[in-house]
Amino acid sequence: MSNQKRTALTEGIIYQSLIEDLHTGFIVQAPDSSVLYSNPAASNLLGLTQEQICGKVAIDHTWHFLGEDGSPLATNEFPAQKVISTLQAIENYVIGVRRANQEALTWILVNAIPGFDDDGQLNQVVVTFVDISERKQAEFEINILHEIVRGVVHTNDLNDLLTLIHKSLSKILYAENCFFALYNPGTGLFNFPYFVDKFDDVPEPQAMKKSCTMYVFQTGISVLITPEVFTRLKENNEIELVGSPSPSWIGVPLQTSSGTIGVLVLQHYEQENIYNERHLKFLDSIASQVANVIERKRAEDELEKSFSLIAATLESTADGILVVNRNGKITQFNKKFLELWKIPDHIVATKNDEMFLTYVLDQLIDPVAFIAKIEDLYQNEEEISYDIIEFKDGRTFERYSQAQQFKGKSVGRVWSFRNVTEQRKTMVALQESEARLREINATKDKFFSIISHDLKSPFNGILGFSGLLVDQIEKRDYEGIGEYAAIIQQSSQRAMELLTNLIEWSRSQSGRLEFNPEYIEIGRLINDVLELANVSALQKSVSLTKEVAQHITVFVDKGMISSVLRNIISNAIKFTHPGGRIVLTAELLGQELKISVIDTGVGIENKNLHKLFRIDESYSVPGTQNERGTGLGLILCKEFIDIHRGRIWVESEPGKGSTFSFTIPKY
Repeated sequence: MSNQKRTALTEGIIYQSLIEDLHTGFIVQAPDSSVLYSNPAASNLLGLTQEQICGKVAIDHTWHFLGEDGSPLATNEFPAQKVISTLQAIENYVIGVRRANQEALTWILVNAIPGFDDDGQLNQVVVTFVDISERKQAEFEINILHEIVRGVVHTNDLNDLLTLIHKSLSKILYAENCFFALYNPGTGLFNFPYFVDKFDDVPEPQAMKKSCTMYVFQTGISVLITPEVFTRLKENNEIELVGSPSPSWIGVPLQTSSGTIGVLVLQHYEQENIYNERHLKFLDSIASQVANVIERKRAEDELEKSFSLIAATLESTADGILVVNRNGKITQFNKKFLELWKIPDHIVATKNDEMFLTYVLDQLIDPVAFIAKIEDLYQNEEEISYDIIEFKDGRTFERYSQAQQFKGKSVGRVWSFRNVTEQRKTMVALQESEARLREINATKDKFFSIISHDLKSPFNGILGFSGLLVDQIEKRDYEGIGEYAAIIQQSSQRAMELLTNLIEWSRSQSGRLEFNPEYIEIGRLINDVLELANVSALQKSVSLTKEVAQHITVFVDKGMISSVLRNIISNAIKFTHPGGRIVLTAELLGQELKISVIDTGVGIENKNLHKLFRIDESYSVPGTQNERGTGLGLILCKEFIDIHRGRIWVESEPGKGSTFSFTIPKY
């Protein structure tokens, strides 16, 4: 053997020895793709025997070769073959190898170098294999973090976010069984917003007791639990089995700056050692970010629920709610507010505060007071306000307001409006009913007073003096008979007057008094009344005259107006001294007829004027010749004038006389 050949052989042996000891895999292929040589490192990296690499034994179907994009390669297409068939230059590419019963991929960088003979013909291909699983794992982890970050930004729903995290984790480790257990401090229970499992159903909220999950939560430490670790922890009474047993279990605490909020768990029910320390470190590295995201999403969900509750409350209340900021700008209102204030859609659409306010003010009886109240409250930020506002159309609102507080400072005001129109009507009706009841009671008292005293008095006179007449006639003593007869006549007239008023008054109270207006010439009616009153005036030496315009026609109930005139004139005569004067006037004032009876009598003190037309105020004094009255006549007068939609009043000065006046519509 020549020295040259010996040297080449020696160098070959040395090179082969070096290649045999390298951690880099080497395969030499012939142009027909047959393997001429492979070193042990190639077998270790590819997970194949020398026979499988050389094609002497078929590759098991449970072995998978994946391209860098994750797509499967055909098992009969050995990685270097495409270099031989398609390339005539150096090529680098990455493959993933998933071995039988192995979840994780082994990522290999393949470097294929074609070799050529002196004629330029391809005579071999040298393929090197380098394990880059660590690098690929790091790349995957970075990509997963990016996916989760994108999910945080673009995902609104917490469940959707947890689903996205689960899918992302599934790309780099076994995650078929995955759940998030979140602790609720309010209940002391764990909730499971996301739970995917081959065997167990989603559990109800529970305390978790001595489960592996509780162990991670309490210790705050990420744990990889193998059967051996589980046995040891169980013997130490630190954990116990909850749910289905799993030989591969990994859990990391979800921690924020405020504490641990829950636990992320992955598990495999069939195989051991599915997870390793690298998986634990990776999950641990993303746990705090996931926890902060979950915490934020939970806070957002709670805030959204709060807003939803507030919105539902605002819309379900019977009150109109308006919220404004410190500058008076509208920030919130409910539909009831728009409904109560009848604000049309085109104004709502503008969101213009000035248009809102203008539309509101146009509806109010007193817009100036409305604005003044608002301005006052903005000067007194802490004041709680309640008042009543009235509308031109008759509606009545209660208005309530108090400051809107945020972190101890006033940021605006909340106004509530309630339509109390019907309640106010009911209250007014109740007050009127109460007043009416008081009046009825006073009427009853007045009625009994008349019956028991005033009506009894004239009949006592009639009975007494008629008895004297009978005695004197029997004795044939006729002295004073004329005087007694006159007294009996006066008492009878007074009794008749009283009875007439009483009957008419009782009919008006019971609603049986009919109102029968007709066109009459008022001068004739006055003449008829004065003619009857002249007798009493002459007996008392009182002058009774009239000043009435001619041909005044009015539409009135003749009987009622006659009764009013009779009572007023009778009272004037009663309270005028002999030699006094009474004047009756009637004139048209626009569309009203005004009638006044003016006397020079005793007059009435100012403090008693308000009692004259009230049934619940007793006022009756004797006349200038001790004439008695009941006060019922003037009350009856007011009833009749009210029926005519008129008014009646008196002006008087003690010692100088009185003027009783009333007005009624002409038609």
